[in-house]
Amino acid sequence: MTRPKEWILVLNAHHARLVEGLAPPRSAASPERVLEAEAAKLSEVMSDKPGRSFSSGAAGRRSAMSYAGDPVRDAEKAFVKRVIEMVEHAHDAGEFDRLAVFAAPRVLGLLREAMPEALRGVISREVPRNLAGLDPPLLHEILREEMARDWP
Repeated sequence: MTRPKEWILVLNAHHARLVEGLAPPRSAASPERVLEAEAAKLSEVMSDKPGRSFSSGAAGRRSAMSYAGDPVRDAEKAFVKRVIEMVEHAHDAGEFDRLAVFAAPRVLGLLREAMPEALRGVISREVPRNLAGLDPPLLHEILREEMARDWP
């Protein structure tokens, strides 16, 4: 029986790296698929005032309205959705059997909320750790150490 092919998803709110298996130590880094969030400053997202409305209690009085949602969280959710689509496409193509996830804690929660059931079944481990910004050699070294540990 062949050993299942395991890929590793490393992400935070702005960067995602899908590592296509781990190469042995002191060898070239494994191929990665990279996805970046579209950069938008909060000041740009919230540049327009939310508007004003008439008060229901007093005729002619107006008051400021608040924003309807959290634009930063909405952008993170949209990015996580794009990451899931990338992972789902690779899994549907039969490119991997198992998936280890290393994500910033907040993003890991968003990922769990949005993850389809088919992908949940192939997750081998979830580690709440933000490694997405590391250089490839250091990232691969840390991933080798983490993957060598027993997982409950």
